[in-house]
Amino acid sequence: MQQTLCDKYGFDKAGRERRLALLGFGVEDIDLAQQLQTKVLAPNRHAIIEALYEFITHKPDMAAYIDGPETLEALKQSYHSYLSSLGVDYTSFEYFENRLHIGVTHARNGLPLGLYLAVNRLLVDLILRCFPPEMIKQPEYCLNLSRFVNRIVNLDMSLAIEIYHRTEVQDLKTSVHALLNEREDLTTQVQRDALTQLASRRYLLDVLTKAVERVSNDEGNLSIAMADLDHFKQVNDSLGHLIGDRVLKEVAQRLSKSVREQDLIGRYGGEEFLLIFPETPLAVAQQVAERIREHVASTPIHLPEHTIPITISIGLTHFETGDTLESLLQRADGAMYAAKQAGRNCVTVL
Repeated sequence: MQQTLCDKYGFDKAGRERRLALLGFGVEDIDLAQQLQTKVLAPNRHAIIEALYEFITHKPDMAAYIDGPETLEALKQSYHSYLSSLGVDYTSFEYFENRLHIGVTHARNGLPLGLYLAVNRLLVDLILRCFPPEMIKQPEYCLNLSRFVNRIVNLDMSLAIEIYHRTEVQDLKTSVHALLNEREDLTTQVQRDALTQLASRRYLLDVLTKAVERVSNDEGNLSIAMADLDHFKQVNDSLGHLIGDRVLKEVAQRLSKSVREQDLIGRYGGEEFLLIFPETPLAVAQQVAERIREHVASTPIHLPEHTIPITISIGLTHFETGDTLESLLQRADGAMYAAKQAGRNCVTVL
């Protein structure tokens, strides 16, 4: 069951009573509400609406929200309904629910609150002008009814404005949440390789650049490795790129399971992977690299239609004083090429 606005914003019976008491409503207002409808609004409703929209259509700020005769007619109908119900059973759930929906409608249509307040100020003036002569001859009664008109319109405005603000805040929160999700998605796209879900080349280089700067300043440890799948071109050429992609995904999973929590591994390009071992001496990085190599080569990749043996060649190096990002990558690439020359499926250190 859909939640009502009264339930959502705390206007149960007690909540309605608190709002009415806050605005000064008393038991005498029930009779005044009936008098307002029968003696003032019923005989003058059409004239009030015409005067109201004569004013609106001649005010540029307001006329901007009326984009044609159909909109004007719809607004007239809405105010006809509004005036027909003004003050009728104003303590009820239905009355509060209707007025809260008015606030939602204004918020959704983007009507500025200043214009809404201006229209309601005019509406009060128009209603007061319609008091019949015999009523005006009774000053005390006329004063009490005038005060009721102000109270009931203030009640309606308080509900509409409150829900207007809450709707805008909720819409803002929704927009912010959507933007945060979008930013997170974009960040993920930048940081993750779409095929393997490992770190992207761009993210790898960003992290490595910062790591090089850090060890250049404090003489810490940094090891990196460049890894390349052996004979992968043959897989693509003989079995097709779709099978090749599945092999890359499987290898990526094996690589992820082989590195330590503090290590970063990503797809550098094609079938090449870059591994970053922060705060890691060369000897320790070599042990991790051997574990990676063994994990990749230990079991063929079993696909429904093919069983594919796969190995990887890894070139490992360590940051040395004076190294730059480019020199470090170049040495890792040279070590990987040396591993290929040494027969593949091995780890070479430079």
